[in-house]
Amino acid sequence: MSFRVRITVAAALAVAIAVAAASVVAYVAVRSELRGEVDEALSDRTQVISRIPISVVQTSEDQFFLRIPGPELGGPGGYVQVYGPEGAIRAPGDDLELPVGERTREAAARGSGAFYSDAEVAGTHVRILNTPIGDGYVLQIARPLTEVDASLDRLRTILILIALGGIGLAAALGF
Repeated sequence: MSFRVRITVAAALAVAIAVAAASVVAYVAVRSELRGEVDEALSDRTQVISRIPISVVQTSEDQFFLRIPGPELGGPGGYVQVYGPEGAIRAPGDDLELPVGERTREAAARGSGAFYSDAEVAGTHVRILNTPIGDGYVLQIARPLTEVDASLDRLRTILILIALGGIGLAAALGF
């Protein structure tokens, strides 16, 4: 292999590594920003709900239901559930149950330790904010990550194409 070919390969490899690294950094930064916006919306909704009295209504069949007002101006309210000694409590008509894991049970028992988690609920990828609200209860608010996942899929495809194009261009110009 001639010196010229080795230099060309080294230059193409350097460009490939630089383009791939830049693509990974861009993807991680955008992912963090998009998920951060969802986390902020969940946190804001939790603050609103925690300031109002949450009423739990018991029916004659020993079922419990939440009564929580909706968000202002039709904003994203998320799917709300309270986990407590009675189990999962939701608003009337809300039949989907958010997952309750060991960490949620521990937060309810401690009364502290809010945390975010991701889950698959009825075939939808969701982000859940789990916030202890005292007396053995945890407020869970979930929002779908469908739009975030779709945006990240598009971005991933674009970055892969840019990386391949950059590598191809570097190799072509090297020769």
